Amino acid sequence: MARAKLLTDNDPYPVKLHKPSSPSKVLVVCDHAGDLIPNALQDRNVSLADLSTHIAIDIGAYAVAVELAKNLNATLVSQRYSRLVVDMNRPTNSDQGMPAYSDDTRIPFNQNIGDTERQTRLDEIYHPYHNEIVRQLDEIGESAVLIAMHSFTPKLKNAPKRIWHVDLMTRTHSKFSENLKQQLQAQFPNLNIGLGEVFQMTDERDFTIPFHGESRNIPNISIEVRNDLLQSHTDISRWGEILALSIPASLQTASDADFQIAV
Repeated sequence: MARAKLLTDNDPYPVKLHKPSSPSKVLVVCDHAGDLIPNALQDRNVSLADLSTHIAIDIGAYAVAVELAKNLNATLVSQRYSRLVVDMNRPTNSDQGMPAYSDDTRIPFNQNIGDTERQTRLDEIYHPYHNEIVRQLDEIGESAVLIAMHSFTPKLKNAPKRIWHVDLMTRTHSKFSENLKQQLQAQFPNLNIGLGEVFQMTDERDFTIPFHGESRNIPNISIEVRNDLLQSHTDISRWGEILALSIPASLQTASDADFQIAV
């Protein structure tokens, strides 16, 4: 018997591309860009209020990613569906890939998910996204640079306030992250910039950077901006500009390779 589909003709394709096959060496990805819920899950939906919070989407991250990709003349790969349906930045065997609870909020459509439904979400939403990243990186080749754009909430429930404005994470290209911190700090001395302070990248928690960046040994970084700094179009444009200015300079001093943004 054929397995029931999750996405119908009325549901958008999960992957969204900006400037596909750009000449730039940079690939920007946004794992938690969208807040869509497939129609088949609407009757078990979380509240609209919850769908507008950090548990469902990285607030402002997609808009910054668009600005960053535009300023770098780079391709952007993003996901349309909410991280609550399936989290693009979790390994396929992670319990947090389809969380029953997120920041103490019960997620109705993730209660007692069976193996068949879990696999369907992976096949129809998760794998197309990561397959597209593979395709884009293959096209760029060994000179590729992978930038994952995220945002984080200033405070989780029952947790201390997060004092950092931006957090930079990489396990294999620390010189890149250190240089990027210096570049950002030079432009904005009052920024509180962490290097893996808000989140620590692990194989259990993270998938995109380890799978796509570390496995290819290409320059890679996950950039997390605190979402209260992304509340207006001006804020978003500003972050897109300062990151686009800082990333190329950080790479030029992090590697012997001559890195230039193709235009």
